[in-house]
Order: sequence, then structure tokens, then C-alpha cells
Amino acid sequence: LGGVGHVSRVAVLRGGPDALVQPVPRSCDPLARRVGGAESLAAALRTANRDTVGVSQAIVALGASATILGLVRLLDASEQAVRAGVAQLYETGLAWDSSGILCLSPRLEAHWLAEIGGGRPVAKIAGSVLAENLRAAVGAFGPVPDGLRKTDLTARLSAIMSDPPLLAKVIAELPKPAKDRLGEYRRGYSDYYSGYGRARPRGPGQRDPTELLIAAGLLLPVNYGLELPREVAVAAWLGE
Repeated sequence: LGGVGHVSRVAVLRGGPDALVQPVPRSCDPLARRVGGAESLAAALRTANRDTVGVSQAIVALGASATILGLVRLLDASEQAVRAGVAQLYETGLAWDSSGILCLSPRLEAHWLAEIGGGRPVAKIAGSVLAENLRAAVGAFGPVPDGLRKTDLTARLSAIMSDPPLLAKVIAELPKPAKDRLGEYRRGYSDYYSGYGRARPRGPGQRDPTELLIAAGLLLPVNYGLELPREVAVAAWLGE
């Protein structure tokens, strides 16, 4: 709250159900604790409709890229509808604007992050991925020109994964076991991370679901484990 403008701070004061209950907070720290508390959050959510909830989830999914236009693209919704949802979040004190980036109550943000799942953005994961594995991930989506360096491959994969509809299409075409495994990675089931590279029993002609996710470019080998990029988790969440 200390980093937002006067207008956004006033919106939080007006919108938070108990922001101005006596004794009135005299600084940002006690105000943030009050409006971010479980009781205040529950009271605010009781007034939220389905569209408002969807907008709040999309803000979390976009993170530092959560702008109005970013929400429009991610939700494939009209700007008018997105602005209406954002306005409702402002009015209830659940969100505010910080230099053009939409921010959500930390407690609500943590709740939606757990539901969306996934790990770090692909650009941050790529530094721990071998160039040959990055090339294979990019190649899952189309031909890869010769001679690309690791930085080039990272940029290409980041661009690919910034297209949620494309990722959603790839996910939709996966066989059910691979979709189920993807859901397990989204929710952080660590037993699958530690099992990378170990043979798994399967029927004739069947591929391990984890191997299918790697082959589809959706799951990246990192050091001695695997990591699901946040962009893939967001695309899977959008398809639910």
C-alpha cells in the first residue's frame, strides 16, 4: 500500500469492509494487516460474482504483467467487461493499481496461486535447462533453425509460451494419462519430480505420461528433476 498512489489508497479505504472500523489505522502497515486479514477478505469475497473472481485469478496468473490489456488478452474478454471486474475488485478493497500494474491482496493471491499451480516463468527456468533440452522443447512446437544459441532458444520458448490459446490446444490434444500427470505437476506432487529418468511399468505401446509432457515441450528437465513452467499451468487452468 505504501507504493500505490493516493487514488488507489482511497479506493482500498472505501472498499475494504472493515478498513475504517475504529480505531482507524494511522499508517499503511496496520491498514494492510486489516484489509488483508481473513475476516476482511471473506467479507469482500461475499460480494464478488463469477466474473470478478475470474478477473482476480487472471491478475495472479499474469503476475507482474497484470495490466488491463493483459487481462483482456488472457481472458479473451472485452475491455469493458474486464474494467467492470477490476472496478468491483477496487470497490471491495481486493485489488489496487500500482503504476499501471494490478495488485491483489496477498492472502487472496496466495490462494489463487495454489489453485493455478505451476512453477516459475519459463524465462527463469531456462537458465537451469541444457541447451539441447531447450531446443527439443522449442522443436515440439515447430522447426528450429540451426545455430540458435541458448539465449535465442530461451527467447523463442518464452514467446511460444506467451500464447495461452496455443498451449491450451496442445494440452487439449494430450491423452488423459498425460493430462492427469500435468495436473499432478501443477499441484506439486514431488514424488514425480524425484522419479525422472526411472523406468515405469506400462502396457505395450504406451508411453510414460511424464515423457509425453516433455516431448510436447510442456515440462522441462532442470538439473536432476523436472519443472512445469507457470505459463503451462495457467493455460491448463484456463482450459478447465
